[in-house]
Amino acid sequence: LFRSYRLAITKLSPPIIPFIPLFLKDMTFLHEGNKTLVENLINFEKMRMISKTVQMIHSCRSQTYVPLSPLRSRHHYVLEDSNVARVSTCSEQSLTMRCAATTWAYIIQMKVIDDQKKLSQLSRNLESSLDASQT
Repeated sequence: LFRSYRLAITKLSPPIIPFIPLFLKDMTFLHEGNKTLVENLINFEKMRMISKTVQMIHSCRSQTYVPLSPLRSRHHYVLEDSNVARVSTCSEQSLTMRCAATTWAYIIQMKVIDDQKKLSQLSRNLESSLDASQT
């Protein structure tokens, strides 16, 4: 099972949400199962294996990821920070970069709906509109 996961994750393109317990288990076994010093010399093979695991985790997030905006139906949204790219709600390609300011602005405007009846109704409306557009 984990061998399949390891093989699959190497073939995927970032962003990926890694299964952290597996990586922690790997790091634990690498650390505890290999001596840090061999004949009073640093065990670089151990360090290389640990580095490879850390790089795998890092590669899961190292690519810029810009999701489609849920604000697609609204007009262009521009932040006041001049270092932030203009966020277009029309397509994923129209956003060239994502930074903390754009993420924060997106989170600020989000409205949490915790009414289960309302969520069910919204889901049904969305599904029916998708079904209608596919026919």
